Amino acid sequence: MKRELLIIFVLAIVVLSGCVYEDGPFSNTDDGKTGLVVGEGVESSESGSVDNPASSGSSASVELYVMSQCPFGVKALDAVIPAKKELGDAMDLQIDYILYPKQSYAGREASFCIDDLCSMHGIAEVKGNIAHLCVQKYEPSKHLDFISCVDKEYSKLPDNWEGCADQLALNKNDISTCINGDEGKTLLRESAARADAAGASGSPTIKLDGESFGRGGATTATDFLRGVCQATGNGAAACADIPQPVDVNAVVVTDSNCKTCNHNAVISQLRGLFPGIKTKVYDYATAEGKSMYETAGLKLLPAFIFDESVKKADAYDQISRYLQPTQDGRYELRTGSTWDPNAEICDNSLDDDGDGAVDCADSECKGTLACMEKKTVPTVEAFVMSHCPFGTQIEKGLIPVQELLGDKIDFKIKFVNYAMHGDKEIYEQLNQYCIQEEQTDKYMTYLKCFLKDGQSDACLIEADIDAEALKECTDEVDTEYQITANFNDKTTWMGNYPPFKVNEKEVQQYGVRGSPGLVVNGVLVSSARDPQSLLETICQGFTTKPAECSQSLDTTNPSSGFGFEAGSAAASAGSCG
Repeated sequence: MKRELLIIFVLAIVVLSGCVYEDGPFSNTDDGKTGLVVGEGVESSESGSVDNPASSGSSASVELYVMSQCPFGVKALDAVIPAKKELGDAMDLQIDYILYPKQSYAGREASFCIDDLCSMHGIAEVKGNIAHLCVQKYEPSKHLDFISCVDKEYSKLPDNWEGCADQLALNKNDISTCINGDEGKTLLRESAARADAAGASGSPTIKLDGESFGRGGATTATDFLRGVCQATGNGAAACADIPQPVDVNAVVVTDSNCKTCNHNAVISQLRGLFPGIKTKVYDYATAEGKSMYETAGLKLLPAFIFDESVKKADAYDQISRYLQPTQDGRYELRTGSTWDPNAEICDNSLDDDGDGAVDCADSECKGTLACMEKKTVPTVEAFVMSHCPFGTQIEKGLIPVQELLGDKIDFKIKFVNYAMHGDKEIYEQLNQYCIQEEQTDKYMTYLKCFLKDGQSDACLIEADIDAEALKECTDEVDTEYQITANFNDKTTWMGNYPPFKVNEKEVQQYGVRGSPGLVVNGVLVSSARDPQSLLETICQGFTTKPAECSQSLDTTNPSSGFGFEAGSAAASAGSCG
């Protein structure tokens, strides 16, 4: 059956926007069912380009926002610090630290917070952030060397700071007083305020001359140095000595009949991993493309094929486990593609597979958007994780549709059966589930407020939620589905993540694998996330389309994450899980 493409591709570590964006429970498998995973769909889909001429000049300002015990932040530091040393004055580097609101850790402050300073990896990370900043203040010339030293065993922060201070002959007295006193806390508050003002909510977040910056798979100093040099016009002396990237030859086979096969987005990501990549795209609809498909023994499209040149590239080790041999001696990258070019297309009035059945009369088309059961009142179920940036994105796209169609659709927000963003997510989802079930008329008010900045406590007040009734409901649901018990028992986890089984039945029924997932009339569908596209998708579920389906809504994708600013087309493909 021809179905929508599910691209789950990796932009490796440096540009992941959130430290919790590690591989999901369906990632890194060797069963051939899934391929490289973009940790959390990666917010890095909003990253800027190193070819932006507005950034050209003799020097570059680089802002790096991290958490001291985030492994992805550490990898970013490992790439940026050597680049800074090479570029010298041609690169101004500012490192700041990301914190989260204290209310996110209600009842757990002792583990995550020092006063009002709360961090994702606990109080050890808060102290580690402070140690970084105190050394920056009192030993600025050795600050980067200190970070490189403690990052060798970053999980031991802050206990390993003194050993590195001894190695580097730092002024331990002043630094210790700073770390253990109010001065260090003040430095961290100021740093966190800068991170907040920059909109940095995930570690690492990188900005170049004030604009979001990413190099795809840039995980080495050379990769980062090359990117900054390109952005600054290659004017620094260090830029002259950067080795040229290895040429990597890649062939892409796609199908123009597939409306959701976004091979260009994957090519863009591959350029981050392989700056010297040279691609040639073939369309299966052409004789040449079909020949390429058959010669390589391909099954699903789009397919990304490399020759032996890929083995010479620096990023080969990152990608090698996801390469599988083709029948003509090359290598296909597993990306989770699902488009079968030989199957029936369900809405073109042709018998594509030659079985005598056309479109919806073909059994292969059962359960597709084009052939779904039509209803007088369509059911619309959006499956999300409350803190997944792409889940919040589709919610922001759906709100205008829900407001337009009102009770002409049966609309529900539901939750994926695992949580990638810690206990703050499972308790937020418990709240939302209960508000939607028992205080239904207040749910959309609450949701719109929550999507602004993720401040649940303030939104409970704004939406006039009955706190006593909410607690009674969440306690009952928590017990019924063992939410907290499972969170505390890692033997129940799905890989790296705790289960959240409130909507488990529907998740399994529809085959929802990550956030977001959109189900219309019981069919898991694919749609862009702008309000207009979502309206058009949902309106296909009506037996008779109401007049509202002819109205025009915004065609701009909402931004991923919290906040209602406009996003970008690229951001519409990301997912968590």
